[in-house]
Amino acid sequence: VLLAGVGGAVMLVQRMLQRRAQRYSRRWLRARDESFRHYRGLTEGARELALNARRRFAFFNDQLEPAIASSQSASTDARLAHQWTGTWGQASQFVIVLVLFAVFATGWVDAGLAAAYAVVVLYLGGALTSTLGALPALTDASTAVDHMHALGFSPELPVRAPDAAVA
Repeated sequence: VLLAGVGGAVMLVQRMLQRRAQRYSRRWLRARDESFRHYRGLTEGARELALNARRRFAFFNDQLEPAIASSQSASTDARLAHQWTGTWGQASQFVIVLVLFAVFATGWVDAGLAAAYAVVVLYLGGALTSTLGALPALTDASTAVDHMHALGFSPELPVRAPDAAVA
């Protein structure tokens, strides 16, 4: 019962950290899209910006640089949140092993059984670490799919070339 409670608390904190990381990833994707919009504006208005120094200065200082800074900040926040999620996953293994040894020290459980559980937890730690290492990429992919849905695209539908008669 104690181990189940500790495991439940560990999973709850893990889920909260994952959701936080996903929020930061969504913020980063929006900031990155905004930066790309400014880059597109830069390429489309390159001639105008080359001719007008005041507009060029305003564009770079008022729009492009803040968008880039926001994107970099959001990227750092997202990666840091993912790193904290991974660190928590690794630290939780040791918390569970400590709880197992604390239970053993009280005499509630046989030493062999406590050691077996500790080995299982540590053995599964490799799989957990690998899974947590893949979370940033999976979260970014999930966020990108959500963004595609928001734009009206559906990755489930096949993409067809336009009919030649229409063009």
